[in-house]
Amino acid sequence: MFFFTLPVISEQVVFLSPWLLSGITLMLLVLLYISSPLSEYHLEVPTKLHQDSEHIRSVAPYFYDAWYGRLPLWQVFWPFCIVLNILLAGGDWLVRNTAFSVPSWDTLLLTCLTTTLWWTIATWRMSIYTGHRMWSAAARLVTLAAFLDFGFRIFIRIKFPRVFFDCQGMFFDYSSCF
Repeated sequence: MFFFTLPVISEQVVFLSPWLLSGITLMLLVLLYISSPLSEYHLEVPTKLHQDSEHIRSVAPYFYDAWYGRLPLWQVFWPFCIVLNILLAGGDWLVRNTAFSVPSWDTLLLTCLTTTLWWTIATWRMSIYTGHRMWSAAARLVTLAAFLDFGFRIFIRIKFPRVFFDCQGMFFDYSSCF
């Protein structure tokens, strides 16, 4: 996240400096830490629940277990975080090198956005299954940062398409740059 979008935003939009974004991020992390469940409510996934999850996983898909809170936080958070970042960085790299059309980038963005909605809900449900409030707050912060990154991408797509997309190399999708 933010690999290609943050340089474009900080270069084109003057009032968004890296210091301002760092301050907002720190304040949001503190707010999420305060609002996360207290330490006595933070649990490791109970052994019986984990064993039931292994049994249910053989019958039902992984997504069912994650959605209904039968997995630890790290098993829901990390796989989707890694896949989302690979898809977004790969899509950005392909579209910047004209190997990917702008409408295809829009489709990838919409697909990743709907997956991120599911990931956010599952992560917030699983955030009590961690040892510390800090991990819960950090996972929640990253899911909110993903939506900020999507907002930056939509803003760039609408306001600054010629900066982000290589419009000179696009002969067929040149109209997407206006």
